[in-house]
Amino acid sequence: MNEEKPLLGIAPRLGDQRFYQMLGLAFIAILTIGLRMNFAKMASVYDPELGHGSEEGGSRFSKPLFFASTYFLGKILILPFCNWSPRSLPRHIYYKIFVMVSFGAVGGMLEYSSMMFLPVSIVVMVRAAGLVAFTALGSAYISQRSPMNPWIALSLLLVIGGSVLACFVHVHTSAVTSLAIVGIVLVVLSTMSDGLEQVVAEIALQERSMDVDVYVFTGVSGLMGCGIMFAVLFMAQLLPGSDGEVLEDSLGTISAIFSDWILGLLILGTILMSLFEMIAATAINKYFGATTKESVLSFRIVGAWGISLLIFAILPGSGFGEPFDGGVAVLKLVGGALIIAGILFYVHNRRSAEDEELAKET
Repeated sequence: MNEEKPLLGIAPRLGDQRFYQMLGLAFIAILTIGLRMNFAKMASVYDPELGHGSEEGGSRFSKPLFFASTYFLGKILILPFCNWSPRSLPRHIYYKIFVMVSFGAVGGMLEYSSMMFLPVSIVVMVRAAGLVAFTALGSAYISQRSPMNPWIALSLLLVIGGSVLACFVHVHTSAVTSLAIVGIVLVVLSTMSDGLEQVVAEIALQERSMDVDVYVFTGVSGLMGCGIMFAVLFMAQLLPGSDGEVLEDSLGTISAIFSDWILGLLILGTILMSLFEMIAATAINKYFGATTKESVLSFRIVGAWGISLLIFAILPGSGFGEPFDGGVAVLKLVGGALIIAGILFYVHNRRSAEDEELAKET
């Protein structure tokens, strides 16, 4: 009797077993994304002399290249525990993973750079909107099998409108408008790169000639990503800049982490959350598709912002987390709701359009 092959890239039906599997994976991914972003933000504003966040909320540990490497360090941790050998995957799969990781490395550097200027809530809102928009456009261009119709276009406009509202609120209330704009530009650019990463990942994971193991895929992408980031950090150590007279002082980074246990714990938490986030997100991407993944992960807006508010409530006066500012928070809630509604509307319409195209082919 032939074993039933797992469904790849097909959205689950409400109430079936795959639906509950997706909910479990989505919960893990949303929780770990929120924790990762907040741990990284806490580490960036941590002041060793005070023992907590800086009083004005400015970055003290400005190491965007290092933070981008933690994303891949988290992934590589799983490699020793999975049955992987260099010959276990064909060459074309490695090529796809390398292309995916290259986009991810650029996106990670830009994302963590933006977090030096923006609160977690704004970063996660813009990334949620940008990822679904650029994933949709990238998938349509690269795979040439993603339909586009007026309803899909309208849903993307809702998503973009919500992110624009959130950005406008932040820029309008920011003490330094120019820095807020720089941060928004960086996070938008990061979503462009990460959107392409998602499309390439879906193509590689849904390879029909072989079943690409989620854990192996995660570990190999971490290995390649660490190689890329090691080269980037090495070059940053040689180029002139303002971090110990170089672009980014990796030796100073290591010294700072090992000399302060609070900073070390925040970095360790960032790395571990990256591992669990990647496993859950990769599994959703493989078995349910990139568009389904972006629909369920749109709720990372709630997770990341909620965790940030909780941290501020638990540790008042520590310089960590975000306060709940009445009028501004309401406008952010409206922007976040528009983004989530737009993403869900987009996924629904895209699935309907894909079903119609499949019906025509059969």
